[in-house]
Formats: sequence, C-alpha cells, structure tokens
Amino acid sequence: MMLPRWFWILVLLLVPSQVMAANHYIRAAAIGTADGSDWTNAYTTLPAALTRGDVYYIASGAYGSYLFDDAVSGVLTIEVRAATIADHGTATGWSDAFAGVATFACASSCGVIFDIQQSYFILNGASRTSNWQSGHGLKVSNVNLNATTAAVRVGQNYIGNTWYNNITLQFIDIDGSHAINDTFPTEAGLQIGSGSQNVTVEYAYIHDTGGPTLFMRGPGSTTDPPGAGFRFTDTILVQYSYLARNYSSVVKHAEGCSCSDGIKNLTIRYNYWFDNMGTSIFATPSGGTWQTGNQFNGPWSIYGNVLGYTQNPAYCGLGGGAIALFDVAFSGDVFFVNNTITHMRDGGDGCPGTGTGRVIVGGINTAHAQNIYYYNNLVWNSEPISFFQPTTGTAIMDYNAYYDETSTDDVSANKQIATGNPFTNWLANTPGSDFTPVANTNTGLNLNTLVPGNALDMNARARTTWTRGAFEFNGNSPPPFPDPPSGGSFLSSQRPASQARSAAGARTSR
Repeated sequence: MMLPRWFWILVLLLVPSQVMAANHYIRAAAIGTADGSDWTNAYTTLPAALTRGDVYYIASGAYGSYLFDDAVSGVLTIEVRAATIADHGTATGWSDAFAGVATFACASSCGVIFDIQQSYFILNGASRTSNWQSGHGLKVSNVNLNATTAAVRVGQNYIGNTWYNNITLQFIDIDGSHAINDTFPTEAGLQIGSGSQNVTVEYAYIHDTGGPTLFMRGPGSTTDPPGAGFRFTDTILVQYSYLARNYSSVVKHAEGCSCSDGIKNLTIRYNYWFDNMGTSIFATPSGGTWQTGNQFNGPWSIYGNVLGYTQNPAYCGLGGGAIALFDVAFSGDVFFVNNTITHMRDGGDGCPGTGTGRVIVGGINTAHAQNIYYYNNLVWNSEPISFFQPTTGTAIMDYNAYYDETSTDDVSANKQIATGNPFTNWLANTPGSDFTPVANTNTGLNLNTLVPGNALDMNARARTTWTRGAFEFNGNSPPPFPDPPSGGSFLSSQRPASQARSAAGARTSR
C-alpha cells in the first residue's frame, strides 16, 4: 500500500536535519567575487572562519601563516585539501595549471606558520612523488630566520586544559629552511604539545630544522599522582615519512625526535630518518619528576624505520645514537625492533663526525627504565653499540645483525656478525638508496605477539622469515606498493617501475 504524502512529511519533521557538507575553493590568483563558490570566484586565501564538516580545496600558489582554531561541533572535521587534477571538486573555472604545491610562508616574524589550536582537522596535501621528498601538495616553508618556534604546531606545551584531539597531517612538506650554525634560532619542524591525542602524521617530509625535527611533549608533572589539568599525550602515529637534517650543538641542543614527559601509545614506523643531529635520533632528553612507581613514557613501538647518516660532511656522525632513554624520564614498554641503522660513525669513510656515533639503547640515568626491547635490528658500518641496563626493570637485546662492525655490549646468544654491504643499493651522500637486503639475514625473532603492528614491513610485505632490519627479504621479486591514506595519491610517473601502480586504485576514504 502506498503511504500518504502527509506520512512522509511527518517523518521528515521528526528526523533531525543533517547539514550537508560543502566544498570551498581557495586560489591565490583568483579575481572573481572571492566567495569561495568555485575556482573563478575562489577565496584568495583561507578565510578566517572555517565551517565544520566542510572541505577547502586549495590551488597551488603562495599563502601566509594560518591559525586553525574553529570551535568544535561534535566530531565534524574541517579538511584543507590540496587540489589535484584527479580531485579538485567543482569543474567550474578549473584549470589543470592550478594543481601543484600550495606554499605557506611568511617573510617577516610571524612565529608558527600552521598553528593548530583546536580539534578535528585534516591537512591533506593529497599527493607526493615516490622519492618521498617532493610533490607534496601542501608545503610549510619557514623562510623567516628569526622564528623561534615550530613551523607547525599542534596544541601547547605544559598548559593544562588546552587539549586537542583528532588531528591528521598528511602529504605535507615542512621545510625549516635553517642555517647550519649557532646563530640560527632553535626552531622545530613539527611540535605536538602536551595532552594532544589521536594525532597522525603520515606521508610527510620534515626537514632542515634549526632544532628537533619532531618535538613532542607530554604534560609533565611535579606531583605524584598528577593533579588537575593533567592529561597524557596519547595515541600518536608517525608513518611513511622522511625526516632529515636538523641542527644541534652544545649551544642549541636538539634530537631527531625529542619526546618525553608523559607520552603514551606512541607508534613511529616505516620512516626514513637521515642526518638528524643531537643526542640520538629518538631521545627522552628530560623527564617529568612523577616517577615514584609510575610509568611515565610508554608504551612506544618504533619499528620498520631506516635510520642513519649520509656522508654529507655537514651532518654525518653528528649524533649520539639511535635511541636514548635517559635523565629522569620514567620509560617502560619501549619496543625498538626491526629497524635498519647505517653509518652512525664518529668520523671515518670521509665523514668527519664529532659525536659519539653509537647505537645507544637505554641511556645514561636509566634507574627507572623498564621493559626495553631491542630485537631484530640490522646495523651496518656504525660505531660499537652501547647497551645500558637499568637499575630497576628489564632491558633485553637479542636477534640483531651487525655488518662491518663490532658489537661491544651485545652478548646475546642469537646475534649475527657479518661483513659486507647488506643492502641492494646504498649511495653515499644521497637519499636515493635502496635498503632492501641483497640476501636474507639469520632468522629473527617472531614478534607477532609482542608487536602485532610489525607483521608487515615498509613495503607492505608480510614478515615470514623475520628478516632482521626494516625490510623483509623475498628474493628479487618486487614489493607491493602501499596505498596512500585518505584520498591521497602518489604521482605514478615518479614511481620506480617495480612499484608502478595506478593511483586510481588507491584508497579514497578511511
């Protein structure tokens, strides 16, 4: 029986209305009405107020700094998305020439360029080339040499009740544009402030910073247990990114990832870390004083990364190691597994390094470190490893492979000592190396239970023999190419032939 019209009218009145998401358009050179309705009438910059649930397509061009602080509305997200030939919203007024890089910068003192001070934002550059260091649709360029803050900031540090959630940065180039000297102000690439939760950084290029490449802090505390206004920094994911070339010295201390003071559920996987100066690539350089029987940092899962130094004399050897847990930071359940480490040297090979160059596991004052696991890592052409046992707790190393080096502190039963270059193509002083193994290592430890996310390597190849290092060995067969997230794509013309796959097959939604 056909229902009467009045019935459907009543249903519509009783069902809460839903606001349809809208698209808006930004193009720096637009000369229309500037109402953002299409590419002819696009805004010439991001408007001061953004609408929750909407998408803001942005064309290539030059733009200024921006504060993301729009009030939340439930879980509605605001997305700023770089326009591409394949995905640009409306066709009205569109030209393929609008696709490219949207660069945000400021020539005078402006502090943070992308300042994210509210929840539920996606900043999506939508594309990059397969070398991981170009083609990002969004670029933040800190050309201001007077800046003393991070180029991109999420939240604040050590300020209670300023907590922001659900932030995604993808396909974004963060260029610190720093000079390699002590006169340049200390400036991080990306800062994730205290109490931030559910923050994802993926398919990014963070580089050439005057301080830490990645600066991450928990809230810290001087009381045990912590009082009001305290929330852990929690559920942070950094993946499929290239992080390179920061600056550190006695005057301007920095690390690749300066992370401490209350960070829970941190996952750093499938990244390249090169020429990161400082105490170590991953470090807890200062800790909170809340440590009397409580775990302050952890669990952390650091796996499937490639870490090291090129032979660029400006950078190589200027680091203290791979991972250091030290000072008074109470850390536990840290899994540093299946990583590849190369050329952490104090000089030699044409590399005049001035740091210790060691692979440091544990750290200096590790009385409160516990449950530290160092498994299945591959180390080539580096200084002897230093492994510190905490006064209280457990630190275990085993099933690691060492090529062309001694392993002073590794007395484990299942270590592998070998000679020769283990990689398909390592190129000195260039980022174009191929760190897939030319032959399999000794079988590593099956970590499916201990670190479930580590079941795949960077190329999305299943770990079956548990090759030591970042990449699973599988003869000469080409690896699968991982799909980019959330509507992003790779520029297929830039992919290696062995990894060519149509961007049309990539995921377009979560």
